[in-house]
Amino acid sequence: MLAVAALYAIQTPLTAQPAAPKSAIKIALLSSGTTGLSREQEDAFFSSLRGKLSQTPALSFSLKSDLAKGLNKEDKAALEKCSDVSCLQPLAAKAGFQRILLCKLTVKKTAYVFQSSEYDVKKSPPLSEMNDNAICATADQVETFVRRIAAKVGQTAGHDTPESLQESKSNLWWYVGSAVTVGVAGGIYFLAAHKKETTSGPKSLPFPPDLP
Repeated sequence: MLAVAALYAIQTPLTAQPAAPKSAIKIALLSSGTTGLSREQEDAFFSSLRGKLSQTPALSFSLKSDLAKGLNKEDKAALEKCSDVSCLQPLAAKAGFQRILLCKLTVKKTAYVFQSSEYDVKKSPPLSEMNDNAICATADQVETFVRRIAAKVGQTAGHDTPESLQESKSNLWWYVGSAVTVGVAGGIYFLAAHKKETTSGPKSLPFPPDLP
């Protein structure tokens, strides 16, 4: 329960997000369902993720609540009932989005598993996919995990950029560099954590459960 409670700790009052370029690709960040979290904890996780993704050049990420603002009453009701890509795509298109990032989060004790697929609102095959997992027993570890996910999504999302955004691609290099730094730091941390688990026995952090 400690890791789940940490989700509340990473949720800070949202400040005004930096304005995205008018030509930025609009991507709706949506949950396809979570396991092991309450609705409030799910919202905290995705709000934190969205905040970090907002730093990605040439891409504009919005939550489900932002998508709903661009829909009429009937479509808002439909949005509340669907989590499947086939029904989310037309709703996102109606709200003015070009892409959706459909994400699934599973938490079992301290084991976090994150998966995402990026779709064009008018095409069936995913444009990009990624998954990551970690053992998070503190708020800082959850924060590091969310930051790492954001770095990975920032590298893979928004490919097939329209010509109007080609000049912005060079700006992605700073983000790739920061992602590499996060990845190296994360690798050192998890190697150390693994060594501690194998040498400390029951006194170390709980071992991850066998995930499906």
